[in-house]
Amino acid sequence: MAPTSYAEALSAWLSLAHPNTLAWYWIRERQVLVDRDHGAVESQAEVLNKCELVANSNKAIAAITGWASQGMDEARVVGERKLMNGGVLYELNNAEAATWL
Repeated sequence: MAPTSYAEALSAWLSLAHPNTLAWYWIRERQVLVDRDHGAVESQAEVLNKCELVANSNKAIAAITGWASQGMDEARVVGERKLMNGGVLYELNNAEAATWL
């Protein structure tokens, strides 16, 4: 039976590693990198724990979306990872929110 869509046609020829690549891509497109300000003495990323960083980020996004009113009311941070260089990698709930932010 012939594939009915372009996606099915591609999937028919891809290796088993492809779903892992797609999953990695979908996670990556929801991420936002915030670099540390090297001029600052201490950043909140160093002081706050994971839950506090996510909560503060969601407060900031809520304030921005309320002010900008661009239809991104559902945008929120769902996770974060502190980087060795002092930056923070945030994961948002969807790719549109990450692009918008």
